[in-house]
Amino acid sequence: RELADTPSAAGAAQGLTDLYAAANTQAATGLWCEALPVLDHVVTRTDPEAAGIVAAAVVDRPAALFGCGLQEYAAGAWTEAAAAFDQLVAGYPDHP
Repeated sequence: RELADTPSAAGAAQGLTDLYAAANTQAATGLWCEALPVLDHVVTRTDPEAAGIVAAAVVDRPAALFGCGLQEYAAGAWTEAAAAFDQLVAGYPDHP
């Protein structure tokens, strides 16, 4: 891996963990749409050190999409609500 032996590389996994924790805090307070960009970033990581966080984000993302759709719907943002629900159905067709 490129630059794996640098001092900053050692903190990268912890940084991703902290970022994921921040998204969970947002989701726990009902800020689903605000948490989605972070989850979207985390699920794309391919670093071996990030495998556990990536797996957790993959599990959390459908609920965040649903929550975001509800959040947007409650705010009267119909187009944004529909977009979140469309992403949920397209990305997770078998999700309960």
